[in-house]
Amino acid sequence: MNPINVIMEHKPCFKLCQAKAEKTIRLSEKEFEQFLQSPMEYQDFIKGNVDLMRQDERGVYHCLLVTGDNHRDGVLVEADGYDYARYASYVPDAAALAYDSLSEMGYRLAFLVEQLVTKGLDSAQEGYWEVSFDEIREQSGLELGKNPFLQELMADMIAERPEVAEVCIWRDCFSVNYRPEQIRERQKEEITEHACPEEKRQRLGDLIRSGIPADTYLVHESDVGFIPVGRVSAADLDSGVLAGYADLLDAGIVSMRQGSYGQEIVLEGVPAERLAEFDRFLAGSFVKGQGMEYEVFARELEAIRPCSGDAAAAWYEWAKELERCDKAGEPKVPGKRAEVFLDEFVRRFRAIWERHGDRVAGEMISLAEHHSCIFPWEMERAAEHLAAGGGIQDILPMSVEGLLEGCPDRGQGGTPVQSM
Repeated sequence: MNPINVIMEHKPCFKLCQAKAEKTIRLSEKEFEQFLQSPMEYQDFIKGNVDLMRQDERGVYHCLLVTGDNHRDGVLVEADGYDYARYASYVPDAAALAYDSLSEMGYRLAFLVEQLVTKGLDSAQEGYWEVSFDEIREQSGLELGKNPFLQELMADMIAERPEVAEVCIWRDCFSVNYRPEQIRERQKEEITEHACPEEKRQRLGDLIRSGIPADTYLVHESDVGFIPVGRVSAADLDSGVLAGYADLLDAGIVSMRQGSYGQEIVLEGVPAERLAEFDRFLAGSFVKGQGMEYEVFARELEAIRPCSGDAAAAWYEWAKELERCDKAGEPKVPGKRAEVFLDEFVRRFRAIWERHGDRVAGEMISLAEHHSCIFPWEMERAAEHLAAGGGIQDILPMSVEGLLEGCPDRGQGGTPVQSM
């Protein structure tokens, strides 16, 4: 990726807002560069379009998009009735902002290329992989077979990936050669899954007695989320506190693998409902599952993204809403406390931070400031969407449509309306 012009702030505290370009103003190269140097000076083009600029009742800024010849970047301007850039925001890619269709196509292509390159890296034989145009059409709806422009564009995007050494366009497919060092690195990071023959399978209880990492979770093909069995120790087995879950402790381990949040264990013959019940037990009544106090939660968020006080408060309100919902169905069965949800939020945010970096983790935390809190089990897919270039405003609609869901009902009660 080539360097681009950006505004890099020291210890930033971003205050995001929504803006819309009502008109594009294209200056000469020299005029635009002078405007960038002195944005507070009087401008004829601002005075002549002052009626187009305002902030509406929803807080959306209606702006001019100012760019220049031979420039890819631009500036959003809302003059607030004045003849200079009273409110302004620098944008590295003005064309994508000026055309929603271009922005949407860019996002779709970027997300598709990310998926294809990752899949190819996992499937490559001796560093070589092919993907047909038919497969791309089935996956994305994009028809490349009779569109040489799109073929060239996607090939260029694939070639710009650091994993890729060469891309060739054939009559009905792309062929991709990966860099050998990337193949070797991928092999090191590849998930190692150990499938055990039935007669040699270790029982969960025996594994716990031998000691397991704290970030060990039970998972299920139905996706009940991540059940934190790493909280359980040999002493807990001896105490009898888990007597009601002897069937889980006696269950054989089908596979163990390294997942996004730690070690994942799949058990033989244990229904998803039973795992969900065990999860509620660990969260509600098991002594090690009391969760995280709000003050600690707020500090954790500040460590990931400075100036997160308002976001922490909103996430706490959402956790309390989840607590009320989790306890709604079966009063005799303890539900998760709000503090347990806070603990889960932090674990997810930290995993996203480590995997995707400051920007994506900060945007995930900021969802609360946009009244877009989501469920814990939706966070990984939401983060992938943001990492691929998607917008924060996409997340809540995707959640409502079920596009982020792993398991929509983690508790006994109904699913709360996401309005926090």
